[in-house]
Amino acid sequence: MKPNLFEMAGELPGIERIVRDFYDRVFDDIMIGYMFRNADKGRLIEKEVELAARLLGASHIRYTGKPMRRVHAPHRIMGGQFMRRRKILEDALVAQGAPDAVREAWLGHTDSLRPLVTADAGSDCSHVAQTFRQAIAEEVLVSPAWLKANLSDVVVIDVRTPSQGQGARALYEAGHIPGAHFADLETELSRAEGPGRHPLATLEIFAGLLARVGVDDRLVVAYDGQGGGFAARFWWLCRYFGLHNARLLDGGLGAWSGALESGVGPEAASGAVPALRPRADMVVDAEGLEALMRLPSTALVDARAAPRYRGEHEPIDPVAGHIDGAVNLPWEANLDAAGRFLRGDALRARYHDYLGADSIVVYCGSGVTACHNLAALAMLGRSDAILYEGSWSDWCTRL
Repeated sequence: MKPNLFEMAGELPGIERIVRDFYDRVFDDIMIGYMFRNADKGRLIEKEVELAARLLGASHIRYTGKPMRRVHAPHRIMGGQFMRRRKILEDALVAQGAPDAVREAWLGHTDSLRPLVTADAGSDCSHVAQTFRQAIAEEVLVSPAWLKANLSDVVVIDVRTPSQGQGARALYEAGHIPGAHFADLETELSRAEGPGRHPLATLEIFAGLLARVGVDDRLVVAYDGQGGGFAARFWWLCRYFGLHNARLLDGGLGAWSGALESGVGPEAASGAVPALRPRADMVVDAEGLEALMRLPSTALVDARAAPRYRGEHEPIDPVAGHIDGAVNLPWEANLDAAGRFLRGDALRARYHDYLGADSIVVYCGSGVTACHNLAALAMLGRSDAILYEGSWSDWCTRL
């Protein structure tokens, strides 16, 4: 598993500045802000900073770049123009004192980008956005084998929910991955009042959970008993509050082949909690959704099972049906027959028709299992997809 920019230690402000400047200039040159979401650009630059961090052992670097110009005349640039930018980058790295391995790695990656953005002036580059989306896909999963080999170096979170008459806590105490902490969906990943049945946990609630389980700069791996449908809520909340060190256990507890331990679990940890700051751009309320749906470039995805989407069966909420304009992509279909996440073309085929939308909004019954689709979209390069917090349990009260 590759290191993550936000999981390492140290700083390289000079390197960050160099990369930011290079990509700001190249992206402004080719003027494809129309096709690229601002989040995509940020993730692309983060990938470059991550490369330097990995090679130099640096950490805690943040990229906060300027917004892209939003123009509607995308075009490729001439090769000579790109090479001038490349020379500026090379000279800056030399001046910064970057080791040869760092300089060669960065310039080699830059050379791999050249065919994507250079051609005769004015030529079409409509496929470039898709190529870059693939390049900036997030790492969301860890395998059971990887977790087993690294169990002592990570924080593990059990996010199981009641099943077959047993409460979530009882299931956890009967058997959980060794060292795993229990997280309660109702009280630690949600708040008591707000839109829908599971409004988002407040900063104070989530910070309390992180403090109790001892989240620091280590990787945090969440699992449940349903292939990630509920663990994804923890993963998404980490991202929502600005943490980038959370992953999902691919296949959940059912894929774990190691021993289980029983009991109440580890003692509460103590120590500082990473700084948290909610990202308002990752969530939308009913009014915000209505505004987005007036735009033709918005895709709305319903993550519930097909019978609930069609209104044939509604076991929880008082009204059956779905939001007008929504397409149905049930979260369970992100998984293969073994309960593992689909990969590559199989996963991309599910979302192919919607990946090019300017905005993607996902909802479910109460804003929980929709996070599984948001994880899938992040794996496909659409980490800018939005959660409708209240979901159907909020929307149906307005009908």
